[in-house]
Amino acid sequence: MRPINLIVIHCSASPNTDSLFRGQAGKANFRNPAQTIDEWHAERGFRRTGDFLHRQEPNLKAIGYHYVIDRAGLVFCGRHVDEIGAHAQGYNQTSIGICMVGTDQFSPAQWTSLAHLVTCEVARVTRRNGPTDRRDPLTQGACVAWAEKNGIRIAGHRDLPNVHKSCPGFDVSTWLADGMEAPHAA
Repeated sequence: MRPINLIVIHCSASPNTDSLFRGQAGKANFRNPAQTIDEWHAERGFRRTGDFLHRQEPNLKAIGYHYVIDRAGLVFCGRHVDEIGAHAQGYNQTSIGICMVGTDQFSPAQWTSLAHLVTCEVARVTRRNGPTDRRDPLTQGACVAWAEKNGIRIAGHRDLPNVHKSCPGFDVSTWLADGMEAPHAA
């Protein structure tokens, strides 16, 4: 088990209305969003190797993210959480990468899935990192305090030091401060 102290949120930088699904379900050319991103990452030279490739999602040979959340809120697995990602250069060793399909407008289902996934990952990582106070239940509302208490940072890719990106297309710290609720449309 590798140490994890950072959850990095990304966006796919694809059109907000694009689901990244390709082809028709059940057909040979069908690709889910994780497979589409896997193709993009293969083109950029990313590669998965070793035991993790065979243990989880062996058809995804290059994806750098651990999770992808599509427009319908479905969560697709990419790399195994113990596999070093390829999503935030300089931060991959101790982080988990979550990618939201779109650029800066996400569906209510995506926001719900992101909040749930981040909460679950904070709980899982905390349990792995050492004993926890079982009297302090982890709920979505308590997630940020729990993460801080246990040395886990939740950040957008663009919020990392020395990273010059606009990904994701929202302010993660504001989202966390607002209780991990979907931002209200302006």
